[in-house]
Amino acid sequence: MLNILDEKMYVLEIIANGFQSKKWGLELFILAKYNRFLKNMSKKDCKDDLIEFCNRNISDYNLTDYYLTLKKAINNAYKKDAKLFEIKSIEFLSGELDYIKNLAISPKSKRLLFCLLCCSKINELSHQSKFWINIGINRLKKMNSCASNSYTVNILHELLSNELIFINDKGSIYLSFLNNSFTGSPRKFDFKSVDEFNTCGLWWEKYVCKNKRVIRCTTCNELIWKLSNRQIYCNDCSKEKVKKKYIKYNKKREQVK
Repeated sequence: MLNILDEKMYVLEIIANGFQSKKWGLELFILAKYNRFLKNMSKKDCKDDLIEFCNRNISDYNLTDYYLTLKKAINNAYKKDAKLFEIKSIEFLSGELDYIKNLAISPKSKRLLFCLLCCSKINELSHQSKFWINIGINRLKKMNSCASNSYTVNILHELLSNELIFINDKGSIYLSFLNNSFTGSPRKFDFKSVDEFNTCGLWWEKYVCKNKRVIRCTTCNELIWKLSNRQIYCNDCSKEKVKKKYIKYNKKREQVK
């Protein structure tokens, strides 16, 4: 499962600030694709550029130690089906959504199944296998707004018992209904970041189930659970509002003194 949905933006961060994570091989691969598609570099020029980049950003860099990593990144970037991803939305047919909505399973199981369908769509857009999804329990928990990992595992067991998913020895998840023929009008889920994509479970609740307990933060527009009738902000924006309120209050106190 991809952790980077907009590689064009991500590669600019790499160029400006160096490696963004410990996954140097992946980031060199993205940088190589950027050189190929946006800078029209040859394989040789790309290799020279990546070596120069490593010299600048890796202390005590030695070409021998990173030769295989560089070679793999460049070869994969120059494959025929390679592509620089810029995924900002996924599209569903209303028939797909109705199929999940009408299943005789718990609401949280339906929501998790929709989250897995979202992951499958991302895989398809990034030319990975749309059928087998590699994703960790922690991320599934976040996407489905579950309280714990064990609860997420229980939901997966319910989906397994209903033969809606299968899990192989490596922990990859297969959706059994993907070969079905679905029709209907298209529905689009837009997102600007991985964090926003991870709210897909809330998108399901708001736009498919019409759950009034899911709202958008009036400041940042993030989807959130509405925990009280007065709530209009997400946690981060709420804390920022309180902080600004206290700063304003303290300034007034100083003026009075």
